[in-house]
Amino acid sequence: MIHLASNLEKSSIGLFSEKDIIFWETFNKDYVLLNKTKEELSTYDILKIINEVLLKLKRYL
Repeated sequence: MIHLASNLEKSSIGLFSEKDIIFWETFNKDYVLLNKTKEELSTYDILKIINEVLLKLKRYL
């Protein structure tokens, strides 16, 4: 889906590690960078990621 959005020049929010940006770079370059694997994420980390995504989504509404 993110490839479609980027090719159609639609805004999107990518959630990936910094090293993966080169593979998944998007049209608007709006990312939430994850610095841990899924197994390493604590509840606090997950809540922080959710909050960051919600803040970014507010800009698009």
